[in-house]
Amino acid sequence: MMANSAHIVVVDDDEGIRETLCQILEREEFCVSTCANAVEFWALVAQTPADLVLLDIQMPGEGGISIARRLRAESDTSIIMVTGLNETIDRVIGLEVGADDYVGKPFDRRELVARIRSVLRRKGTAEISPLSARIDRITSALEAVADQITGVSEKVQSRDADVSRIEDIFKAKRLSACPQCGSGVTYHLAESGSLGICGACGWTHFLDGQ
Repeated sequence: MMANSAHIVVVDDDEGIRETLCQILEREEFCVSTCANAVEFWALVAQTPADLVLLDIQMPGEGGISIARRLRAESDTSIIMVTGLNETIDRVIGLEVGADDYVGKPFDRRELVARIRSVLRRKGTAEISPLSARIDRITSALEAVADQITGVSEKVQSRDADVSRIEDIFKAKRLSACPQCGSGVTYHLAESGSLGICGACGWTHFLDGQ
């Protein structure tokens, strides 16, 4: 039996979303079924119970909230809402009627898979080996580190841009006060411009052609 052999049902009236989710989950070795509406869903689970349902909120006919409420009343099947509705009230309603988690569209593949595995583990559904669990933990840790590195890199780039702008301002005009100590700056004619020198700390400032 495959490590991720839980049966996941995708319920969404958007064919493209269904196909995308199906491809993602099958690559992760889940058993996947798809439904375009509530009628197809109830007919399917009557024959093949689901371990977890990825459920869209807005669909023609019976919507996701109604399906989640009815499903939770009848079983302990795991439910993750996957929807474009990102308002807090929609998240609250989905969770209050029994959903285990909530993922907004557009979704990140890695986040979606991680949330599915997390919900299945909490329900004790997924048959995940110790090695797979360790790999999941390492992957999550590496992704967290990568996010931190990205954040630091963005801050450094922003700082460098600010420094560059300040240097351009300094280069463009004479300064009466030293930016390091605040003392006066005296300018002297040089071969190709003017050289400003702070008599207090020795800071220098060259103006090209001035």
